[in-house]
Amino acid sequence: MVLTIDAGNTNTAIGLFDGQRLDQHWRLSSRTQRTSDEFALHLCELLRLVDLERSIVERAVVCSVVPVLTRAIMDGIAGAFGVEPLLVSARAKLPVTIGTDTPSELGGDLIANAVGGYARVQSACVIVDFGTALTFTAVDERARIRGAAIAPGLNTAVRGLVARTSALPMVDLAMPESFIGTNTAGALRSGIMNGYAGLLDRMVSGIRSELGREATVLLTGGEAREIVQLTETELTVVPWLTLEGLYHIGVGTAFSPRTS
Repeated sequence: MVLTIDAGNTNTAIGLFDGQRLDQHWRLSSRTQRTSDEFALHLCELLRLVDLERSIVERAVVCSVVPVLTRAIMDGIAGAFGVEPLLVSARAKLPVTIGTDTPSELGGDLIANAVGGYARVQSACVIVDFGTALTFTAVDERARIRGAAIAPGLNTAVRGLVARTSALPMVDLAMPESFIGTNTAGALRSGIMNGYAGLLDRMVSGIRSELGREATVLLTGGEAREIVQLTETELTVVPWLTLEGLYHIGVGTAFSPRTS
């Protein structure tokens, strides 16, 4: 089986693929103090919970936006399973090409999202990832990553606002009842949730225009659920898309991009 790990700023997603099927998946908090031994222990315990032996892990693929956590994850995998994990970057062998000004700056998570998205639709796509950061990754019909856009994530925006103000409380990001909030919590929910739905619609429209065709929109990330009900953009939610992309990179999937 293929072990995939996406280490984000808030959570670390872990998946086990049996062939192309995501057989198991988990989320852990991205605790930067976690050592490689602790990470190995957590991985082994997760397998035990679903009655799987360590020997089933034949290869491992990692993307990480938390440098201080990356080495602990890599060493933890090697210690637990005796395999050398692949760390995804622009230097890795990829089924997509990178058309940005400085490919080395492109995060492994965005690369994995691009690969996972193109693997699903085999054509131009926009991957919207709602996490600590909100990212948009643009992939054209030739399986080339054209670039990305980055904004603060939903909870990041709320926490930043609350931290910089004296009278605004922290609120849960539930569905707003209306555009016009009749209390402070309702006003915050409306501004954040409706505002971010509008941000998504505007960004996708602009990216599609620059790609030059009606690209498919795929939505992923831990903070994506409520936005689906507010956006006017037609999209498909793929909760574990980043892990799917890591799988395809790990097994060497090859694409046959369109040439016209």
